[in-house]
Amino acid sequence: MTNNVYFIGGGQMVTAMIRGLLRQGMAADQIGVTDIDPKRLAWLKANLGVRVSATPDQAALHQAEFVVIGVRPQDNIKQVVQAIAKATPTGTVLSIVAGVSIATIAAQLGNNQTPIARVIPNTMTEAGYGTNAVSLNATADQTAVVKFLSAIGKVAVIPESQMAVFTAFGVAGPNYIYHFFGR
Repeated sequence: MTNNVYFIGGGQMVTAMIRGLLRQGMAADQIGVTDIDPKRLAWLKANLGVRVSATPDQAALHQAEFVVIGVRPQDNIKQVVQAIAKATPTGTVLSIVAGVSIATIAAQLGNNQTPIARVIPNTMTEAGYGTNAVSLNATADQTAVVKFLSAIGKVAVIPESQMAVFTAFGVAGPNYIYHFFGR
């Protein structure tokens, strides 16, 4: 299990990831979350016991084994990545933001040495039965990333060029079927 994880964004997918990490034995005080919604931060602290802050904690970002970008695609990704770059992270930057490539994150970080993983989780993550697709840059440690993601389900390491296909079949398709039968 990892030593320290820091999430930027505290939405539903991040919450599912936190629950998976807690189920795997990570202590709540090893998990930090930044979110723009004070009510969401209060909920995360009260219900999951994690450390929360309204602005990125630079020291925690720097020390985290994994820095997870979990904001919505329409949010200002550039601003989020710049906050991470200021902290000069020593761990892997892991993005669950749809449509943002590894190259985009590396360019915004300003270097090609930071380990970066791009992940497309699916709806079954909350239950721990999902399959999450991950692509890695050349400096990311595949074993460590797979171990980390195993807390929220199965992991398929795929080329980044196949992320759109995985999203269509592994995320959108099951969501559609769930919605159809859920009525």
